[in-house]
Amino acid sequence: MNSIFLSFTFTQFNYVVHDLAHYQLFKHYWKSDFLGRFAAFVLGASYLAWMETHNEHHLHTNHEDHDPDLQVDFFAFSKGQMDKRPAWGRWIMQFQHLLLFPSMISLSVVIRVNQLRHVIKRKNIKKYWPEFVTIIGHPFAYFG
Repeated sequence: MNSIFLSFTFTQFNYVVHDLAHYQLFKHYWKSDFLGRFAAFVLGASYLAWMETHNEHHLHTNHEDHDPDLQVDFFAFSKGQMDKRPAWGRWIMQFQHLLLFPSMISLSVVIRVNQLRHVIKRKNIKKYWPEFVTIIGHPFAYFG
C-alpha cells in the first residue's frame, strides 16, 4: 500500500518540478527555482541538470543525435542508432522489447548517475553546489 502511495506522490512531484522548470507556477523565477530545488530534493534529483537536459529535449525533440532523452546506452530508437552500436550492443538490442520493463528497475539509479555527471561537468560550483547536496544527500535523508 505504501508503494502505491509513494509512486503516486513522486509522480505528482515530477509534474510540479516540470512546471516549475518551465516557470509556469510563479511570476518570480527565484520562487520557481527555490521550490523546484526542494521538490527535486524530495525526488533525489538535480533540478538544474534536469532543467538543462529537459530544455535541450524541447529544442531537439526526437532528433536522434541531439535529444538527450534518446541518448540511452542500452536502447536504440531507430535502425540508424542501432547501426552505431558495437556488435554486442546490437545483439542485446534485438531483445530490447523484452528488457524494457526489467530495465526500469535500474532507471532511477541511471538517472541519478547521469545527473551527477552533468553537474560535475559544470565548473560553476557556486551555482551547482546545491545540486551535489541534493543528489548525494537524498539517499541519506530518505533511508536515514
